Parts: sequence; structure tokens; C-alpha cells
Amino acid sequence: LSTEYADYLLCFNQRDADAIETYYRKKTNGLFPVTVNDRFKNELAKSNRKERNAKTELLFVGSDFPANTKGLIWFVQKVMPHVNALLTVVGKGMEKYKTELESSNVKIIGTADNIDEYYYGADAVVAPIFYGSGMKVKIAEALMMGKTIFATAEAWQGYDEAAQSTGYVCYTAEEFIN
Repeated sequence: LSTEYADYLLCFNQRDADAIETYYRKKTNGLFPVTVNDRFKNELAKSNRKERNAKTELLFVGSDFPANTKGLIWFVQKVMPHVNALLTVVGKGMEKYKTELESSNVKIIGTADNIDEYYYGADAVVAPIFYGSGMKVKIAEALMMGKTIFATAEAWQGYDEAAQSTGYVCYTAEEFIN
């Protein structure tokens, strides 16, 4: 009904526009990519630099939503046992996975008032998201914070050029590990 009666149809990325045309036989009026308010503060980024020999800190950002939790659980089980890094998980409701997922190299924060401090403290951001639609705000935030991003093709949807210049597309556990 939304596609039938909408005055304008806007999508976050071309994949979603193509899906609307395929399923509902409606052309969209344009793409409206995800944007975020620029919160980057250079002085905070500089003050959070680590010693060269410090353990690599990875960050996962996402709320307790099936696409996020399934990807996170997969990542903790398949990737984290094989890397010398600490993974911090921040996102609304994720604290309920503390007992299940927390270990010596996985720290579950869950709901946080300010996620920027976690972005500043991270060496890289991971986004093992295997299904969904639209664009992922977590990718826009990680790009804003100047982070290297290791993410699945789904997480990179709509950020095609950025994936080639600021991060890596990973399809398997081995690719995330490497």
C-alpha cells in the first residue's frame, strides 16, 4: 500500500530501488543515502592513540536486532578465537548477551549513552551483517570516525566506493581472520 499511494518513493540504495521495481512494479524517484551529523573531534581521536604493541581493539556497533545478533554471534564463534584482538560490543539491548558471549577477548558493553568514545578507542570496526535492507548507519559512523572497516557485502550496501578505499569486504570467517 505504501508503494501504491506514496507521492514519492525514495530508497537508501540502488538494491532497494531495484527490489521495489521488481516486487511492486514501481519506479523510485531517487536515492537518499544515509547521512550522519559530523561528530568527529580530531583532538579526541589523537588523545586515544595507543602504543604500537597494544592489543588490537575491534568494535561492533548494533542494537539487539536479529541481523545484528546473528552476525555478532557468528563472528564471536568463528572469528574471535583465531585473532589476537579484543572485541567490544556496543548497542542498545546487547547487554543481555553478556553471559553468552563475553570472554577474555570479547567485552559486551550494551547500551551506552555515548558511542563516540568507543569509536575513538577502536582500531577497526567490524560489521558481520548477512541480511537486511537499506544502508547501515554504523558504517557511516565508522567512516566519519576514520576507522578501517571489516564488513560483509550486506553491511557495505550503498557504500561501494568507500569499501574499496577504507575497508575490506569479507565473505567468510577466513577473510575476517586474515
